[in-house]
Amino acid sequence: MVSDELIGAHKTDPRLRRKSHTYGDEVEHLAGVLRQDHDGIWFLDYLEFMKSEADDNEQYGQFLLQHKRLIDTQRYDIAMLSESKEREGRIDKLRWLIRLHNDHLKLMDGQSFQQETGISRSYL
Repeated sequence: MVSDELIGAHKTDPRLRRKSHTYGDEVEHLAGVLRQDHDGIWFLDYLEFMKSEADDNEQYGQFLLQHKRLIDTQRYDIAMLSESKEREGRIDKLRWLIRLHNDHLKLMDGQSFQQETGISRSYL
């Protein structure tokens, strides 16, 4: 999560930017990865960041496989917990994680992604 206070501080405090960047440069850089969720909370879209930083779709596909494994591990861990506030909180976080993952999959061209990576989008 990225607080409104941090976003505001980023505008006025040059220590929060690269020395060679203006605020405008930073806004342009962050525009691709800073997203506002449906509930109004800002967050760094690390899946989008990894997509932009990956050398190719194969590398990004491997990252998405790891992300899916994380989701599957969390599902299993939650299933092992008894009913509690902790379990409910973890379920909420898992739902958010799944929604983010699925949102990225919906934006992908499944056929070309599979040709480039050998990974079926439906597997992810």
